[in-house]
Amino acid sequence: GDMAILLEILARHEAVDEYSSRAMVELLSRQQINNRLPARLPPDTRVAHKTGDWEDATHDVGIVYAPTGVYVIALLSRYPWDIATLAELSEVVYEYFESERSLAGRRFP
Repeated sequence: GDMAILLEILARHEAVDEYSSRAMVELLSRQQINNRLPARLPPDTRVAHKTGDWEDATHDVGIVYAPTGVYVIALLSRYPWDIATLAELSEVVYEYFESERSLAGRRFP
């Protein structure tokens, strides 16, 4: 939960100051390990994220810049190298938000 709060503050450019927040997001956008949050998202999706691996845990937290809006996601697994599950969960969350936001913008008779 704390990671999601921190990411939201960064996404809103409210950490330290706007310039520093943008710089931190830019740094996170250059993450080179992309086999989790961004792995199963459309290739042009910007994801500012930070991975983490411990002997008994695998994590990825980030800000996803989807076509219909921005959201934060924090996936922390207590299983080592559970990369495929994190990628799948990220894809499910992306599809959920994109479908919900797309429906919200439609007008029904």
